[in-house]
Amino acid sequence: LSQHESEFVAKFSKSIGLDIIYMMSELHYVRVVTANGETLVLHNLKDAIAELPSEYSGVQTHRSYWVASKFIESIKEKNGQTILILSTGKTIPVSRRKLAEVKEFLVK
Repeated sequence: LSQHESEFVAKFSKSIGLDIIYMMSELHYVRVVTANGETLVLHNLKDAIAELPSEYSGVQTHRSYWVASKFIESIKEKNGQTILILSTGKTIPVSRRKLAEVKEFLVK
């Protein structure tokens, strides 16, 4: 745990740990899903992403979603909609606007 733990991370790390799989925006909250569970945090997604410590590597796939890179298994197109398949089996939408950025991120 770094001493640069952000205020955002501090809001959930004790209850569900630090191993973030993905975050999803829900109105004024961010649903944080980790390997140990999930919780709603009163925060906006843009700020949450900005406040993630640098050891978190991930990509915003949609205005409502951010995904940790280590959980991304593959990218697929289904009925004209692009989705990321996570190692947990969860699928995350990729918006058209973010598609190029996500693909570029996955190549790295």
